[in-house]
Amino acid sequence: MNTLTAQPPVKSRPQALPQNSRGSGAPSGKGSHLAGGSESSIRRHLSSLLWLAPVLLTAGAVQIVNIAGTPRRIDDEGTYVAQAWAITNLGELTHYTYWYDHPPLGWIQIAIYAQLTDAFDRWDTTVLAGREAMVVALLVSAILLWALCRRMGFARVTAAAATLIFSVSPLAVQFHRYVYLDNIAVPWLLAAFLLAMSPKRQLGRVC
Repeated sequence: MNTLTAQPPVKSRPQALPQNSRGSGAPSGKGSHLAGGSESSIRRHLSSLLWLAPVLLTAGAVQIVNIAGTPRRIDDEGTYVAQAWAITNLGELTHYTYWYDHPPLGWIQIAIYAQLTDAFDRWDTTVLAGREAMVVALLVSAILLWALCRRMGFARVTAAAATLIFSVSPLAVQFHRYVYLDNIAVPWLLAAFLLAMSPKRQLGRVC
């Protein structure tokens, strides 16, 4: 006659938790990679800022010093500033009843700047308020030119040299100070080139 013998139950061992799910321990490899990438990006931006900031300070100082003395004010400056003044004070696109001129977007931007900064009241003549707006347009253009050079693969020193020449060359200083619609159009043109050269090439896929 066969007898049945009872066997003791087998105890199951607890499963070890994955390394990433433990309450304590070293951070995951992915987190370390992201942290390292952030630090590297911050260092790159700081390095670019150290190159770009002196260029912008130099460009702004050269443009603003003696802005009322040179070059001589010309009729085009008076026309564009008068049209900007008409927007802020008269609510009209121009100070004349009938006027055929450039598209008004340029002096609309001057009017917006003057309204936000109270430029028309801070200067003795409204033309100088317009020239102040041209200084801002120049600084924006300089930043965009720097970014465009970097996106094209040029070194920081090359981008800084190109931006400095664009900003402070003798011929540039004269024409950058004039209240010209061209100076307002340059930042938009540089921004368009910068977007067209986006690494994601989003504009290329749309076109």
